[in-house]
Amino acid sequence: MKLNKCIKCSNVEHVIKSIYLPTKDIDGWIKNILPTSELFYIKICKNCGYTEIYCAKLVDRDTEHGNI
Repeated sequence: MKLNKCIKCSNVEHVIKSIYLPTKDIDGWIKNILPTSELFYIKICKNCGYTEIYCAKLVDRDTEHGNI
């Protein structure tokens, strides 16, 4: 997750929220008929309100490996 600045207005202040959203895998064959919930991070610019959403699994993995 790029926490440096907003890509729309270049503001450096933002709010991070977390949300669980229903998801399901679709790879040609339906693996799960019922959706599961996954954690996502939402980054909201305090100046213009531009919003980005990131998969928490990937963000946490990259954070552990020092890629962020």
